[in-house]
Amino acid sequence: MRRITRVESDRERSWRVCVRRYGQSVTKAFTDLCYGGKRKSLAAAKIYRNALEAHIATFDADHRLWRRAQKTRGNSSGTVGVARYLAASKKQGGMPAPYWQAFWLDAWGKRQRKNFRVGVHGERKAKRLAREAYAQGLAEAHAALQRNALLEQQIPRLGKEHEPLLFAAAFAAESLRP
Repeated sequence: MRRITRVESDRERSWRVCVRRYGQSVTKAFTDLCYGGKRKSLAAAKIYRNALEAHIATFDADHRLWRRAQKTRGNSSGTVGVARYLAASKKQGGMPAPYWQAFWLDAWGKRQRKNFRVGVHGERKAKRLAREAYAQGLAEAHAALQRNALLEQQIPRLGKEHEPLLFAAAFAAESLRP
């Protein structure tokens, strides 16, 4: 059961729903005592989780893009997705050819890349072109992710007795929005 865990201790018996986005987390507990037993509290937790996921799906593409654009410790170029490399020379004993490479993941998780040779464009222009290619590739991936999210979005259809859970899920999803 994704995002649902069982808590059994001396003080509490409950199902817990936990979702994390943008470094923040939302957690809600469904205690057996409040919901009238283990099965009923699990059913309520599932309804809450499904409603929360449906609301989160509206900005899930933004979250995926945010995660891809996080700068790592080993980044020396100063730009995520842009790096300078040296290509081996084609001539025996020749000098290596430097180039800037832009790389990103498309909407399907496949790595894409584009190279800009320093000998052709110059150092600054090659780096600038790589940055622009990275930004364009990320924008295309973001647009595709948003299209896919709209096609996959499913909002649960439940009765009036579940409205408080649906409202709570919508409120929690909004607190996770950037």
